[in-house]
Amino acid sequence: MPSPSTFYYDSANFADATNIWDNAALTIPSADGWYQIGGVYRQKIAGVLGPVQACPECGVGVAPCGGTVSANGGQGVYRVNFDVGGAVGAVILKWNPVSIPDMLTWTHDGLTASEFSSRIHGYRQGYMGLIAAGAALVPPIANGSPAGPYPSAASYVWNQSLNAFISVGPEAIPVVPATDVSLTATGYTTLNSSFTVVPKTDPSVELVEMMIYGPSSATIWNLTAYCPQSLNAFDCSTPGAACSPLNKVLYTCSVEPGGNGINTMLGLNDWVFTDSYGASPYPAGDVPVLDGDGSTKRITIDANGVITNIVDPCV
Repeated sequence: MPSPSTFYYDSANFADATNIWDNAALTIPSADGWYQIGGVYRQKIAGVLGPVQACPECGVGVAPCGGTVSANGGQGVYRVNFDVGGAVGAVILKWNPVSIPDMLTWTHDGLTASEFSSRIHGYRQGYMGLIAAGAALVPPIANGSPAGPYPSAASYVWNQSLNAFISVGPEAIPVVPATDVSLTATGYTTLNSSFTVVPKTDPSVELVEMMIYGPSSATIWNLTAYCPQSLNAFDCSTPGAACSPLNKVLYTCSVEPGGNGINTMLGLNDWVFTDSYGASPYPAGDVPVLDGDGSTKRITIDANGVITNIVDPCV
């Protein structure tokens, strides 16, 4: 266990400090590692003091896979790391930003993304939510255009024992490019949750990190990370091929709103991959597939890797 020690930093608030030192004169830089002052956790790597964040090595900010975390109110940057264990497979995320615009970015094993698909809205990325709500609430979106930054936002870290996020200090919400804004006219509800897949291929990498920008003081969202599993398998052929024979296999993550990504049937806006982990999107095109009802259908997969059309029967 680390023991309390005396360190010095160049700010009234550790969250705003540029570095940390061993002496009051600020001439002896402290060693690399995790530092916690007043509930604020920051990691120093290669002499650089990083941002406020959850501290997996400290057991702070970690939630078990298979569970749901949620936030309600509080403008800020939210962090939670899901412990997905040592198994390999697809970690399916079910993300419901409701109507207030929020942006979720996941990071795992060197990969990072902020893109989701839902039955009603299909592929979306970056800030997701309701256009009207964003315009009415002002920050950070006005009718689909990013604004900001918001320097007075707070930093929140998940506390599993309290089953809630706790504020650990200030943290600015930055401006994002217009391409990272995907608001819709109807927003999201429990009847239209969105999904994405985190491929877990290394048993030794057990955390999936989540960061959510919640620029509104009325932010509300919920997120479930399912434990690693194999995606749905369907016999298929190559794009543009005849309806038979079916000598290949594709894998899907279902976006059925009330589900968990697992489904024996194909659906519009489902994710499609060449592997059961969800690591490689299936090539775009019109693909013959044997559906769970025994009918061979032809699906259209777009450049984002989601199904945009289903023709039954295959022609």
